[in-house]
Amino acid sequence: FTINPRLQRHFCVFAVSFPGQEAQTTIYQNILNGHLELNKFPAPVKRITDKLLQASIQLHSKINSTFLPTAIKFHYIFNLRDLSNIYQGILYSQADITRTAPDIIQLWMHEASRVYRDKLIDQKDVDTYDKLIIDVCKKNFEDVDESVFEPQINIYTHFSLGIGEVKYAPVASYQVLNTILIKALKNYNKMNSI
Repeated sequence: FTINPRLQRHFCVFAVSFPGQEAQTTIYQNILNGHLELNKFPAPVKRITDKLLQASIQLHSKINSTFLPTAIKFHYIFNLRDLSNIYQGILYSQADITRTAPDIIQLWMHEASRVYRDKLIDQKDVDTYDKLIIDVCKKNFEDVDESVFEPQINIYTHFSLGIGEVKYAPVASYQVLNTILIKALKNYNKMNSI
């Protein structure tokens, strides 16, 4: 596929290379540390940020090298936007919900799964991703109990504490989530009935 030079002369072409590991660390460290300081997170959460950043960069690198785009999987393109989406989700966290290192690790795992795992289309790819993220977690968070890396349910929502409580928190169980959603659906149907 080529573009005719006569057409291309009417456009400007920019090529920006992917930032290196040091630049990525600086960018996301400033964002994450600023959020944690501003919202007065506990010390255990603040202490783990460097490991969290390294885990994010390692996971992104492994995802990029493992899941390559093909004719069928043409959307397997992972860039800096994906890494930014993970941190955008982490910025929803609040100090009264995320109090310990395992809390922020599980939030990070949820956000990484939301960004990377949701793009995958084969069960084989999903299983490979699950192994990758657990390996990255074991490598970077050695002092944390391994049960943190494989929770029964790892879903965060803005309504997990109830529809009126707007806090980005983990869902306790599928049954609790189901109850909240059914209640919200009934309220919606009651307010918008014909």
